[in-house]
Amino acid sequence: MNIKYNSGLCFVFGILFVLQSTAQETIEKLSFLDSYVVSNELYLSGTLLGGLSGIDRVGETYYLVADDAKNPRLYTAKISVKNRKITNIAFTNVITLHGVSADFGRKQVYDLEAIVVDTLRNTIFLTSEGSIRNSKSPFLFAVSETGKRIRTLNVPTRFSAKNKVGPYHNGAFEGLCKSIDGKGLWTAMELPLKIDGKRPGFVTAAYPVRITYFEKDSGNATMEFSYVLASLERPEKGRVNINGLTALLAYNSQQFLVVERSYQSGYAGDTNRVRIFTATTDENTTNTLSVSSLKEAEITPAKKALLFDFESVKHLLSSGMIDNIEGITFGPVLANGNRTLLLVSDNNFNAFGAQENQFILLEIHTKKQHE
Repeated sequence: MNIKYNSGLCFVFGILFVLQSTAQETIEKLSFLDSYVVSNELYLSGTLLGGLSGIDRVGETYYLVADDAKNPRLYTAKISVKNRKITNIAFTNVITLHGVSADFGRKQVYDLEAIVVDTLRNTIFLTSEGSIRNSKSPFLFAVSETGKRIRTLNVPTRFSAKNKVGPYHNGAFEGLCKSIDGKGLWTAMELPLKIDGKRPGFVTAAYPVRITYFEKDSGNATMEFSYVLASLERPEKGRVNINGLTALLAYNSQQFLVVERSYQSGYAGDTNRVRIFTATTDENTTNTLSVSSLKEAEITPAKKALLFDFESVKHLLSSGMIDNIEGITFGPVLANGNRTLLLVSDNNFNAFGAQENQFILLEIHTKKQHE
């Protein structure tokens, strides 16, 4: 990938972001406040709590998605924060998706990864990674508040499982967040498309993923930018060595929070590395929607900066490990006026060893820009 300015692709994309805001807060740093673990043996309406891969907040209610393809479902919860600590997490409801059993294994695979709740449309938007090795494409779709499927958005063919240079297996639509104006959705790939680059390894290289904007009303993809994943921090060891984007959150019209999580199976008891980066777009950021291969094009990706490394707080966690963080949303506002972030981990239903339903609370510290 040649990372350069390409004026023919940047102009329209840049104008969108620059004109939306000329003076806005940006995040200066994050600080750790607390962690909370929910039992792996908690059952709700006959379903085992786990696989928590996405989270969104509406008022005082949190919506979470369970990554369970055999029984795709959502949970609602109340998360109490007092004196800068998580004091209680109470799960209040299970929302089962209706009308999906006939599709499972035949048309589509509901490997749910992220969630956005749209109260104006009484709609919940969800992503599924599908199953690339089984020729089941990733997709972005909407359900009602009771779990009835409403519609599927128009995903470009480059993301199809039938595309031989498309997604890697288990590397598709992992992140999802609402746009700042509420009119659209940003969804992010966990890994590069095959045509764009390799899966991140220990070798330093460009590993670009696509972050695509979908209009809620039309369901069409109308804009896109690239974000370059980090390489692995440790030499490859064991059977699985991968780094990918697991969660996405728009902070303002130009700045996104991106969670990157690496997993290396050969480092027993210390398999995950999790970091939060900022991805910032400007007038030079390339709109990659019409770019067939990021590896071959001259493009300008979003500017990237490390914001928080969970290695710095592992000693503060009850288990001494940071787990498989896959969800991020805004939490409550603190008494000092600062906003918070709530992150949640996918315990994979403990299929790959001891993992947790881990919640992390962070405080946001901001500064003004463009004043």
